[in-house]
Amino acid sequence: MAYFSEKIDHALSRLVSMAQMLGQILLPERCCGCGKELVRASDAGHVVFAARARLCGECWSELDFIDAPLCPISGDPFPFADAMQENGEAQAVSAEVLARRPAFTSARAAVRYGAVARRLVGQLKYGDRTDLAPLFASWLMRCGAEVLAEADFVVPVPLHGGRLFLRRYNQAGEIGRHVARLSQVAFLPDSLRRVKRTRSQIGLSAGARRRNVAGAFQLKEGEGARLLGKVVVLIDDVRTTGATAEACARVLAAHGVQAVHVLSVARVVPGEEEIISSK
Repeated sequence: MAYFSEKIDHALSRLVSMAQMLGQILLPERCCGCGKELVRASDAGHVVFAARARLCGECWSELDFIDAPLCPISGDPFPFADAMQENGEAQAVSAEVLARRPAFTSARAAVRYGAVARRLVGQLKYGDRTDLAPLFASWLMRCGAEVLAEADFVVPVPLHGGRLFLRRYNQAGEIGRHVARLSQVAFLPDSLRRVKRTRSQIGLSAGARRRNVAGAFQLKEGEGARLLGKVVVLIDDVRTTGATAEACARVLAAHGVQAVHVLSVARVVPGEEEIISSK
């Protein structure tokens, strides 16, 4: 049943993407970040845009990609370049990791959760813009190249069944499917399940977020043997405090997973929590 379910989900996703492509042929192309009408590269003197990105130059320039120097565990950027050793490796971990070691092995995010990233993720999450998943996957291929090279499986953070029914797709699953295809790593879309429908994390403190997702995830029966001793890359859209990623990582570790590396499209960097609008 899981095999056929995955095939049906894939077929539906392709139909949605094809419909969106047809709409883009018949209707003016607009920037996903601000809605500005875009003009194709062949129209000289106007904005040039990449066919897959569908972003105007202004929105693209506002994306803040996370690069070194960064914490080797949390993936959070260090404010100063002198946090790096001469060989380019980080000297130490971030203050947040020193205060509380996360359950996952490492985490990386493509961009800071700024205004443009928030709008883009929101369109995938709530606006049926599954055509954005390949773009996000390409970002994760960049920031997660090292961990994907050693990964055995790509696993998305799951949605609760009720929420999945209403939304019709799991945004992390859409991104993860494309990451798996690009990296040629096996994709396990339903190995991890969300068995408790939790309240929204908006407005909750870090401790309250951890309590909110405690016991929310389980491994599908019979999956433990397949994951024993393996390296898993966990895919999510936005990482805030990391409570969701940690809850998933604990379940995976309890079943003998060797390492859990978290890849998320956007990261709310500590100190920038005031920009959170959804998670």
